[in-house]
Amino acid sequence: MFTKVSALKMGVNSPKKWVGTIFVILWLLSSLAFGDKVCKFTYKGTAEDLSDTTISVQEEMVAVSEYIYVSSKTYLDSIPDTPSIFFVIDNSSSMWGGNSKDKWGARFKVTSGIIDILNKDHPNAEVGVGVFGEYLFFRQANDPTGRLAKCPKQDSGAYIPLFKLNQSYPPDGKSGYQILKDWLKVDTLNDAAGERIDLTYRPNPNWSDSADPNTNITAGFDAAVHAMKKSSRPDSSQYVIFFSDGEANRPSNLIEQNRYRNGDTVPTTFTIFFTGSSNPPANLVTMTNNIRANGYSSSNPNSKIWPFDNNSNDLMQFVLQNVLTLISRGKVAKPKTITFGGSNGSTWDSTGFALNKILPLTGEVTTFNADIVYGLYDPNGVFIKDTTHKIRNFKVKIDPSVNNISDTFDVKCWDRFVNFRYNNRNITVANETMNQLSVRFNNEPGEAKYNYTNAKMILRSKVGGDSETLTMTGNTNDFSVQFSREIGSAAPGDGKLQHAGHDTLVAVFYNSEATKLPLDSLKEEIVFVLGSEIVIASVEYWDKKLGAVAGADGLVDEVLIKLTSAVNSSQLGELKSVFKFEGRSFTYTDSDFSLTNSNKTIKLNVTESANPARTSTDNTDKCVVTKLIYLNSGGWIKQGSYSVIDKMAPVINKASLVDFQDPNKTDSLTIEFSEPVNTITHAQPFKLYQESSKDIYRARVQRLATSDVNVLFSIVGFQPSSISGVGAGDSIWIRPSNYVADKLNQFQSVEKNIRRPINLNFILNPFNIEIISVTPFNINDPNINNYSDTINLDPINIQELINYGNHNNNQYHGMLIQVRPDDITDLHKDFLLEGELSIYDPVGNAIILAKNMGYHKSWKTLVYIWSGRNANGRKVARGTYLAVSNFTVFPKGKNYPELSRKEVDRTLLGVVD
Repeated sequence: MFTKVSALKMGVNSPKKWVGTIFVILWLLSSLAFGDKVCKFTYKGTAEDLSDTTISVQEEMVAVSEYIYVSSKTYLDSIPDTPSIFFVIDNSSSMWGGNSKDKWGARFKVTSGIIDILNKDHPNAEVGVGVFGEYLFFRQANDPTGRLAKCPKQDSGAYIPLFKLNQSYPPDGKSGYQILKDWLKVDTLNDAAGERIDLTYRPNPNWSDSADPNTNITAGFDAAVHAMKKSSRPDSSQYVIFFSDGEANRPSNLIEQNRYRNGDTVPTTFTIFFTGSSNPPANLVTMTNNIRANGYSSSNPNSKIWPFDNNSNDLMQFVLQNVLTLISRGKVAKPKTITFGGSNGSTWDSTGFALNKILPLTGEVTTFNADIVYGLYDPNGVFIKDTTHKIRNFKVKIDPSVNNISDTFDVKCWDRFVNFRYNNRNITVANETMNQLSVRFNNEPGEAKYNYTNAKMILRSKVGGDSETLTMTGNTNDFSVQFSREIGSAAPGDGKLQHAGHDTLVAVFYNSEATKLPLDSLKEEIVFVLGSEIVIASVEYWDKKLGAVAGADGLVDEVLIKLTSAVNSSQLGELKSVFKFEGRSFTYTDSDFSLTNSNKTIKLNVTESANPARTSTDNTDKCVVTKLIYLNSGGWIKQGSYSVIDKMAPVINKASLVDFQDPNKTDSLTIEFSEPVNTITHAQPFKLYQESSKDIYRARVQRLATSDVNVLFSIVGFQPSSISGVGAGDSIWIRPSNYVADKLNQFQSVEKNIRRPINLNFILNPFNIEIISVTPFNINDPNINNYSDTINLDPINIQELINYGNHNNNQYHGMLIQVRPDDITDLHKDFLLEGELSIYDPVGNAIILAKNMGYHKSWKTLVYIWSGRNANGRKVARGTYLAVSNFTVFPKGKNYPELSRKEVDRTLLGVVD
């Protein structure tokens, strides 16, 4: 199968750091190391600029392709006069922002690349650089050497003046070339402005990466004009190369903002305008026309402006073929021959050369040298001379971390496979029954068109130490060889592979063609093991615990691992360490393993930690064989994961009873099961245990509703009939009959399945504070029996309940206040009340606070008589007051305090005289 890599633009437009002279290339392919795919690649960038450059490629690369791209590059030795060149570079945010035209810094990389070319071919050239945004970019305050120059017409910023490339400059003796390269270093930045490639230099002060969207073209050209005043070259050999993408919007003074359009005293200028459009802006066209006609030099009419689409073109190639062609006065060079890494090519097809062989990569780093011969011609096509461009110290590095693809490469790959075979079928494991094996090598060249004419295979046994080299037979795409194997001592060279009882058999292919590719290697391994594979047929979870107390508790206590064939105790001993159970928390030891079912089932006793219990299985329940293991006692088992089969019946996790203290209301029972259950239709599916008598009884129920694992029942009676209701401390469990089953129809059949306590919730009718009588109230009043629905008031008992406070003992009158249920006649069970009463005035001041109320058993009522006086015995003012009672209800009496509940009630007392 052929794989061709197509990708994003790289080269000078790539979002990656450049290393060496120009760039670093990174791309994405999969690992070579004994993989099944290898590749050759062609670098599609400018080959002439590869000297002292390292490109990094990923592990699958084994060769440089036989095709080398070479451009019709113009050589600067055709320039009649050594030039002075000043680069004006736009660095406003539109060049590098989110939707910018040059986010990956091609303008800086190309400027640096042209300086490299000039340094090699014209070291006497003078080069300067002006970078601008709203101001000139560089700052003299950041330059301890004092080399940066100020521009008189600009208030802020500085520029790099003209430096002769081969001349040394104080204070540190660096050459002009080194100084320029230092200032033009780039890196991948990722800050508030986003990710981009930009100059590593950051101006300080007065600069913010995220706050300089402005474009001051006038500042850039003022720097160029000021710099050229110190040029040592004739006016006709002075040039400005201008990179930009926008219209000027600074300074705010429109006259100054657009002054650059005049083109006054500006040398010959070549403008590359970054745009997706075919037309540059009118202002830059006006500037270019004015520069052509300004009379600065005889070469000024050659000034030109080009729209440049940075998304589809190589900026370096564009500048070489357009700008430098004009600087060279129209002379062109045509590639004639190439020698690359010892391989030759002699026919240039307008794009590149086809070499007579591919170029092997020989290790982690492979170094190449090349010579390209050009014919130099004048504008009329008349041959002038041949010139040779030498490429030295070009390196290709194999880097496993490379993870990006680039259109800078043309990549072609081919797949190869090595397989061990038995009876014409691929195998991954061999055993003692397989005496004759074969190895097959297969190639799928695809468009890579890489065929093999011969193939040799090295066979080894890792443990046995034997090694045999076998010549394979076949055609260009398919080779094979048969060999014998045996358990025994190594005998290299006898044509038979000896190995140990448990061993790894290795087949290694190395490229042995006329043009060897050392990195084209392929390895395949299989294991040899005595015995056969141990295969898991199923895994089951059981809840079988039988005991005097617990019984089935809804927790897994037995795991059954069923096999397709029997194993022995020695094999079981080795298998114990490879099992892991996901989705559950088990504890067990080696002694919990055993064999059952004619040694075809591994039984494991476990203790599960879980709350609540879960008796169903889902996709989280897995039995995992953690590793491939070859057993010393024979056989082997694969690494893998197995789903678990549910063999557990439901149990009760929680039970709640709502007991209405009202004979007209039916009590309700909610059961939470350990898993969803089928519809329960039996009238008595549960057993209950009465804590008070230690007796077992049953409840007759009707199912009302089901929601997931929760089932709601109504209780319609008890058996025996002597049971009047569920009491405190009672508990419940499933009757072990075919009445409660999960969705797999697995019924709970264990007699002593888990018993759960019943959470009781008693509900009485609502309680209220009532005013039985308003002031005055006299217990000796003959009409007292007319109060409270004919309830007779016993004067003696009432006197015992009255809180006299500071009153005179002879005053037995006041406001009678009581707390009781709304409908006392419906109560059919005993309950007790305890409580206190507080009375507050309208603004919240306590009149009396937390006074004990009396309880009348026959009334089931708390009572209090308030005489209209405060805690100090003083009579309160006429008005409305708030009575608040805090009381506790004991539904089963005070012998069952855990069933009690606290209540608060309040009411407004009428006008007190």
